[in-house]
Amino acid sequence: MKQILFNPFRTIAGAKALLIGWIIMLITACIAMYSQCHFDGAIDVHIGRNTTAIAYFLEPLVNWSVLTVIFYFTGLLLSTSHIRWIDFAGTVALARYPYLLAAFIAFAMPTLDPESLTNFRDIDTSTLASLMITSILILLVSIWMIGLLYRAFTISGNLRERQAVWGFIIALILSELITGIIFHYLYKNLFL
Repeated sequence: MKQILFNPFRTIAGAKALLIGWIIMLITACIAMYSQCHFDGAIDVHIGRNTTAIAYFLEPLVNWSVLTVIFYFTGLLLSTSHIRWIDFAGTVALARYPYLLAAFIAFAMPTLDPESLTNFRDIDTSTLASLMITSILILLVSIWMIGLLYRAFTISGNLRERQAVWGFIIALILSELITGIIFHYLYKNLFL
């Protein structure tokens, strides 16, 4: 069970991981549409923005595409062995499965009207507690997903620890910047 939760890539990789990952991303997008949970960045989770339905399905596709390309090219630069694009594509897709849980957690996030709030004292205690608990749970799910992405990166790239850590950090930051720019453009011009 521990391996399935924290390192499924030892048994599932390549095209099989890609197919399973895409199915989970599709299910996650469907649930996110109803919980208003957005994955508008390589590792971002935001709740409550009203957009068109297509945004919920485009977000995971953009995130997966950017992460796969950046991880693959970083792997090419760092790895001394032969690596395959399909391994990166599959493991990155499968590594995003914790966000299925984040989409469900978003249902519990209380809705707040920012115009009626002047400070946190205006929020009742139960709403504030619910807000804090759901935020912490989503943060933990994000950390879990980042850990899975690291495992996906090291296994697909056949990288040693030192190379993997720095390569992963740089690749993840670059992916976050690129997806941030893409989503800024998309939300400004298409999804409002």
